[in-house]
Amino acid sequence: MEKKISPLLLVLKILLNENILNSKEETKELHSILEVWLSKVRSPGDLVEVLQRMELVTPNLSFIGLDNMSTVWQLLARCISEWEVLGENKGTQYSFGSVLQFIRYPVQFLGDKDTRFWRDWANLYSALSNQGEVTIGYESGQICSEVTEILITILG
Repeated sequence: MEKKISPLLLVLKILLNENILNSKEETKELHSILEVWLSKVRSPGDLVEVLQRMELVTPNLSFIGLDNMSTVWQLLARCISEWEVLGENKGTQYSFGSVLQFIRYPVQFLGDKDTRFWRDWANLYSALSNQGEVTIGYESGQICSEVTEILITILG
């Protein structure tokens, strides 16, 4: 049976397309459209779908495309930072895996030369860390440890 795709994810799949992201035409309009649609991503499940698309497209982007993808990441990070719940139940465990996967994206795919995302990265990390501190089953500093491991693996 074929997996159903929500209208939100269908539109984002179209927008997160190499040809669209690599185009230098009307980027302000593209950013406005992306902002509207990315603000509708409200669950870790949707985030995983969008992130998979971002990871699939990124290797084929030009400089302009990477710049647009950096904007996509920033817009999405701002939305996620405002979520009331960043974690999700995975079986019998509570996990922040989707957001942790998202937080590593700019370091792994956009490179450390693009400093525009660091403020949004820090805000998202702070929100993630704060929720980790008050989550039953998460030890103090566990989010910091997990993010550190991810960064060491990437920057290695």
